[in-house]
Amino acid sequence: MAEIRNDSQQKKAWQILFAEKGLSAYRLAKDAGIPYTTLLNAMKRDIGRMEIATAIALSDALDMSIDELVRSIRYGE
Repeated sequence: MAEIRNDSQQKKAWQILFAEKGLSAYRLAKDAGIPYTTLLNAMKRDIGRMEIATAIALSDALDMSIDELVRSIRYGE
């Protein structure tokens, strides 16, 4: 398995994902139905510590499975 990215690397991975999906963090939060601050706080720490309800909402909004979301952010896959 790939090495786990640190928090800074994971934050950068979020920014790359936003660019790939053509979304801003604000737009993703709105599409996912979660507070913008919840997304910002989630981006500051390891995605593995994210609340499952938040992960479900984000993965649905991004049209990705939770596994794809976690692997993309945490491992760069």
